[in-house]
Amino acid sequence: MSGTLEFVRDGRGQTFARAHTLSPAAAPKRGAYCESVAPNDAPVDSQIHATLARARQEDREALWAAVDVLAAETTFATWSGGEIVGTTIIDGEERPVRQMPYPVYSQSVEGVRERLGKLGLIIPFDWMSWDGLDRYTEDPAALATAPVTDAVRTLTAIQRAERFGDGNIEGALRSGLMQVALTRLRRWYEEERAEGSHGRE
Repeated sequence: MSGTLEFVRDGRGQTFARAHTLSPAAAPKRGAYCESVAPNDAPVDSQIHATLARARQEDREALWAAVDVLAAETTFATWSGGEIVGTTIIDGEERPVRQMPYPVYSQSVEGVRERLGKLGLIIPFDWMSWDGLDRYTEDPAALATAPVTDAVRTLTAIQRAERFGDGNIEGALRSGLMQVALTRLRRWYEEERAEGSHGRE
């Protein structure tokens, strides 16, 4: 068996240590968490535009309905966990073991996530190496006039990041980043696509 100790920051900015114990067969290989991608953005852009183009109207309308419900929300998640669930011995001293806090997302958040997935808008690309998430996190308003492909990349990165830090989706909603990305996506469908344009390339 092999193990690692991972320090994780949740969506409220608190840092916790999380232990992982893996058998050699289950241990992730280098790069396992990072999807392969071509060395430039063009193939990913093409994939995003193809996915956008084949979306069914009923699925788009279901997404916008879910987005409208989300827009009325001010609480996106409740937090559970954090309780002492046992003890362990470290250096001969008994220490408490706490369950990692985790978010339980509201139905409106889960509704949007489900609809994005149904539309295929969680795109495989090397999101960990993409600098756009940092740029738009610092300035969410900039995404409003960015290419629609960046909106899809941002939505994908937010969903993927949740796997590695509980509360990333909540953080993106509290900052407004996820809402700006959804609004940019909606404008492309309702205005730019109707004009026969891919939006800003």
